[in-house]
Amino acid sequence: IQKKGVFAIGFEFFSSGDITRRDVKGTKLETFSDKQNLFMIGYGHNISPKVAVGLTGKVFMQSILAASATTFDVDVGGLFSLTPNFRIGLAVQNVLPLKVKLSGVGAGADIPMIGRFGMHYRFFKKLTVAVEGDYNVVSGRFEPHAGLEFVPVKGLLIAGGYDAGNI
Repeated sequence: IQKKGVFAIGFEFFSSGDITRRDVKGTKLETFSDKQNLFMIGYGHNISPKVAVGLTGKVFMQSILAASATTFDVDVGGLFSLTPNFRIGLAVQNVLPLKVKLSGVGAGADIPMIGRFGMHYRFFKKLTVAVEGDYNVVSGRFEPHAGLEFVPVKGLLIAGGYDAGNI
């Protein structure tokens, strides 16, 4: 991150593709798809040589059949360099307690607040070990993650990990 900070923008798009809707007898009624878009704009800034903070605003849009929804949320986080090889990160995703409510059908879904904690340690510039945990405030579910990166020679990186949650 530059001394004055840095802006970032992002876009995610998901489409289920065509889904065939049928009645109880199996007669084809129509095809439809579930489409979701996420636009993000973020800003990160070093507030000291060992501490960086960031903020991201998000706009989420979904449409399915004749129903649609648009909502927004915010993520905040910080990265703390305790030593040149050891870093700790904290983040809160979906800070606002929002519900996506599809117009026209009244159905919706909660966007849960997620607390995240992670750390990594780099050994001899060749091996990095990382662990992370996600805590879903709504469900109370904790999901651990871990990973390794190994650089045996310059230009070759071997990585692997474990993810107990959804990918």
